[in-house]
Amino acid sequence: MRERFQGQLSILGDRLSDMCGMACDELRLANRVFLDRDLAAATELATVEAWMNAARTECEETAQKLLALQAPVAGDLRTVLAAVY
Repeated sequence: MRERFQGQLSILGDRLSDMCGMACDELRLANRVFLDRDLAAATELATVEAWMNAARTECEETAQKLLALQAPVAGDLRTVLAAVY
């Protein structure tokens, strides 16, 4: 059972890492929109923002399920709580 939990925790960590990459893309696009008034970048920014919101919701739900069903402790608990926040 703990092996499954560790797998779920690993997937959650990977998803959080992916979100960091999305945030970098989002900032680059926002700078292009702001500095260059780039309409195409603004459209792409809206798409990236929607992906980011969906990923955030998915991570929050996964973290809440892990907290409720697995009762993590120590480092695992910190990882799950980081996903919630």
